[in-house]
Amino acid sequence: MLVVSKCNIISNSNNYLTIYNTLHCNISRFAGPAKECVESIINSCNYKEINEFDPMVSFLKAKGYLISAQENENETILHKKEEVEENSGQLFLTIYVTEDCNFRCKYCPEVSRPNSITVQTQKHIIKFLNDVLPQYKTLVIAWFGGEPLLELETIISLSSKIKEICSKYKVIYSATITTNGYNLDSVKIEKLVRCNIFTYCISIDGIQEVHDFQRPLRSGDGTWQTIINNMIDIKDNVKSFLFRIIMRTNVTTAFLSSSQDYLRILEETFSNDKRFWFMWKKAEDWGNIEDENLKLLCSRSDFINFLKALNKSNIKNNVPLLPQSFRDSVCEGFIRNALVIFPEGRVSKCSRDVSPEITTLGMTSDLVCHPERFLSYKLSMRGRDTCVKCGNYYHCFGLGCPMENTECYLKGDYLRELIGAIPCECIY
Repeated sequence: MLVVSKCNIISNSNNYLTIYNTLHCNISRFAGPAKECVESIINSCNYKEINEFDPMVSFLKAKGYLISAQENENETILHKKEEVEENSGQLFLTIYVTEDCNFRCKYCPEVSRPNSITVQTQKHIIKFLNDVLPQYKTLVIAWFGGEPLLELETIISLSSKIKEICSKYKVIYSATITTNGYNLDSVKIEKLVRCNIFTYCISIDGIQEVHDFQRPLRSGDGTWQTIINNMIDIKDNVKSFLFRIIMRTNVTTAFLSSSQDYLRILEETFSNDKRFWFMWKKAEDWGNIEDENLKLLCSRSDFINFLKALNKSNIKNNVPLLPQSFRDSVCEGFIRNALVIFPEGRVSKCSRDVSPEITTLGMTSDLVCHPERFLSYKLSMRGRDTCVKCGNYYHCFGLGCPMENTECYLKGDYLRELIGAIPCECIY
């Protein structure tokens, strides 16, 4: 007998039924006869036998929306949670090469500091990797800042040494970089791809007027035209398909007023190149917004309505807003073998540096002496009693940020509204 997974979150409008499973992170949308068929199957489950050989039943079972009545789903989720927390076989490092930035974005939570990763910190990183990599299968590094491309030569130099170590121990190595894109042109990206940096996340906040207000240079000058020119340069002059550029937009009220113009720019310029992907995030106030002219969205419904409009556009290479694996929904602080290294050599569990007095584990000088102590550490769920009491606890096990009182995306009907609005393939 099959039953409906309790990890399903279902959005049912007049025209569409959308199912998202938080354990397997699958999402499916149904319309027309397919919607009626799925509704009938779901309503029939849990109290009567259904034909397991029916094609739609087989599909729902394969996606994890239906499970065997004999399966202990709580046990399955706990096992998945423990598997993610242990993170065996993979070492994940976030490396701040600088905390300096050439931008002064209106909403940025980072504090710009004119520093660079020290030579001693670099030596410690290489020594640490030489010592511990034989016990891992993969290494993933996220280059971060500040603006990391202010330290381009350092990234190239460190990457060369890291690749040598990985080659020696037969460890698979890949990297990502979060950059504002101002210094990312075709010449630089070709160098970075050779460093195994395959994913690039940049932010473009809409049309030029909106972006230049929200993301100006430190001098106050605009940045939009330079970034757009860089992206066109890469599109036209780089032949490699080993990389992906994620163009993130921080959605504000100003963006929404001109969103259709921006979507046209993306469609005409980048949508035919599968290396360019588009991410949409509601801009948040992390406590440092001072400019009264920066208007955040007054309600989540504004963002939901934008996503519904996006569904009707020709922009298809959208980065999913929902986690694509259980691992993606978990804060790095809960995961073993995941560390953050700051320029001065401080080692932490938090890339956003929330409550450093709690998340700081020590210095890289300690890391090379006692790597096992750093790699075995994970944060506890301090102050997250509300998670344990939450009726949606089995969707996430409270593995979001444990250090601050961030709004839970499972709270209320937000996630249900979100899955009903995000772009995804529809089955008719």
